[in-house]
Amino acid sequence: QKAISVAPNSVEAFVALRIVQRKTGRYSAARDNFNKALEVDPDSAIARYNLGVLSMADLNQPAEAMRLFTEV
Repeated sequence: QKAISVAPNSVEAFVALRIVQRKTGRYSAARDNFNKALEVDPDSAIARYNLGVLSMADLNQPAEAMRLFTEV
């Protein structure tokens, strides 16, 4: 969270925070931060791919995951 406050336009900070959130079971927060990362950089393949993994593995949203994977 501190990294985002220091660098609010850093896709890497949002991705790093999302990894921590996913590991601690905070899936909705992780999804929100990936969406914020995509707002900062709509072309971020890393954010889009990881949002797809989250959607598939943790949120039980395979259709959304496939949509995101095809956009990577």
